[in-house]
Amino acid sequence: MNYSKQYKLDYNKNFIEKIKNDETRRKTNDILDMTFFQCLEHFRGSKRYEALNGLEKEYENVIGEMRNEPDYMESFVEQLNYFEVMYNNKKARKSKKNKINKEMVVEMKY
Repeated sequence: MNYSKQYKLDYNKNFIEKIKNDETRRKTNDILDMTFFQCLEHFRGSKRYEALNGLEKEYENVIGEMRNEPDYMESFVEQLNYFEVMYNNKKARKSKKNKINKEMVVEMKY
């Protein structure tokens, strides 16, 4: 990994840690602790999360913009609802981290 990539990764990591350690950013921390799927549940209205209050208004705005295209709107809503099935059926990819660790162990044996 070259220096610039490592610097960017460290910068983001350090920035997130700084936010996590700041007690005045409680709502931000609550949102950072959530999964994408939890945000999607709140967005589409199947579950409510206090930290995301207001996001449901954005959903209403998006749907409102599609009122003139009912087929597109219906497809959009179906996809949001079907996302859970697709998400649960996805296969995890193999971790590069584990592969690197295994390679290091093999190299150390020789």
